[in-house]
Amino acid sequence: MTPSMSDRERENAGPVRFTETQRFDQLWLWLVLLASTVVPFIIFTWIMVEQLVTGHPVGNQPMPDAMAIGVWLGTGALTAGLLVLFARAALIVEVRRDGIWVQYKGFRIKRLIRYDEIASFEAVTYSPIGEYGGWGIRGMGKNKAYNVKGNRGVRLRFHDGSQLLVGSQRARAFERAIAHFANQ
Repeated sequence: MTPSMSDRERENAGPVRFTETQRFDQLWLWLVLLASTVVPFIIFTWIMVEQLVTGHPVGNQPMPDAMAIGVWLGTGALTAGLLVLFARAALIVEVRRDGIWVQYKGFRIKRLIRYDEIASFEAVTYSPIGEYGGWGIRGMGKNKAYNVKGNRGVRLRFHDGSQLLVGSQRARAFERAIAHFANQ
């Protein structure tokens, strides 16, 4: 697979036969993100207020004030960064005359998969957790997946024996668009 593509190359690749943009918009995911980032930040903020504002050290060995401030700022930056990353992240797929353009926005993945690299392809229903350990950029070695949500996608098998599952909420239309160009 060609590791990257430029926006200019993509613009000059001809008309789009299929396009899909998927985002991390599942309620359960945002509840988990908020519970694992914002809630600890709020708790740590309370500890900071107790220790720095009211003068009541928290715990048997409280952090020095300067260290606590640094950790609080770092935790805040990490929390904000993760939330922004998932809010902006998107899986963008385009099927064009020259190949399948896949971009995982927010994760610096841009690829052009040329049709002559593909040995076979099929729309599938799969188990994201069972086969890949969840959603996102998943897999190791020769079996990888780019997915955002759901359990449908198109599995691409390459001549070198590797596979890439590209998640899609419109897997059959995605498969038909590939077939239109791959069989020419």
